[in-house]
Amino acid sequence: MNKENLDKIINNYIQDISNIYNEEHDELFKWRAVKHFKDNWNIECDNFAEMLKAATSETSVFVNNNTVQPLNGLIKVAEKEPQAVKEIFQKLDDCNSKCIKERHLIVEECLKFANDKVKEYFGDSWKYKQEKRTIIFYMTLLNPDDNYFYKSTEAMDMARCIGYDDLSTGSNFRLESYYAMCEQI
Repeated sequence: MNKENLDKIINNYIQDISNIYNEEHDELFKWRAVKHFKDNWNIECDNFAEMLKAATSETSVFVNNNTVQPLNGLIKVAEKEPQAVKEIFQKLDDCNSKCIKERHLIVEECLKFANDKVKEYFGDSWKYKQEKRTIIFYMTLLNPDDNYFYKSTEAMDMARCIGYDDLSTGSNFRLESYYAMCEQI
């Protein structure tokens, strides 16, 4: 890793912090959204789909847009099969105690399971399709102290800037490599 470039990025960030955290660019909304999720999360509630919708109401901007809406898709699946979606979140919550390689396998398992359910109810529509980053997003909401939000373009840009050569995306993505980069940063 190129520590000189990393130091430059961090120093520029510190120097520009008043612009990053002002009313116009309010980057703290991310942590308010995580807190809102934690404050409203109750996996044992009677209406899981409604709770999931309420808990994630301030986080949808992270994964949903006008074209794709994986979070909305998962909420719609929860309306039909709440126990199935609960199982995804239970596995993601439980995986936090596992080593990073096991977490990666659980992410892959939850991704396949979620997409199987989406396909069951919505066919081949790509609108509600889950991606690795959305599954990692759910895992990070559950345990933000031990996980990292992931967006491939931003992660690859950072890896290039700091000379981190072990980061792959797409089908070659490895959670272990991404988390190692985040830990080093």
